[in-house]
Amino acid sequence: SALRVVELVKMLRVVTKRPVAKLFSRHIKIDTQKKMLEEGAVDVAVGTPNRVLRLLRDGDLKVNRLKLVAIDCWQDEKMRVVVDMDDTRSDLFAIWRDVLLPASKSPDYNFKLRLM
Repeated sequence: SALRVVELVKMLRVVTKRPVAKLFSRHIKIDTQKKMLEEGAVDVAVGTPNRVLRLLRDGDLKVNRLKLVAIDCWQDEKMRVVVDMDDTRSDLFAIWRDVLLPASKSPDYNFKLRLM
């Protein structure tokens, strides 16, 4: 959820000492995010599966600079994780099936996948 993304962004800013892009739909229009991604390289980004998938499919979020893809397996108050929820599971699997898996087969891409 967007609230979890905001929590992660705050934590990552402290750890990385770098700007962290927020990629979710609540209160942030996709056109604003597309412009931000177009204007410069993003070192760290955190987003909901649906928004990340849209940005990847539209070609605004690129996989050629990826070093790490982390899937947040934090449990919500109902004890669910991202793969348990109907509204996130299909987008998460589409990211893997349509984008990350094909990219992982190319020698041009060298990223790690972590469940956290």
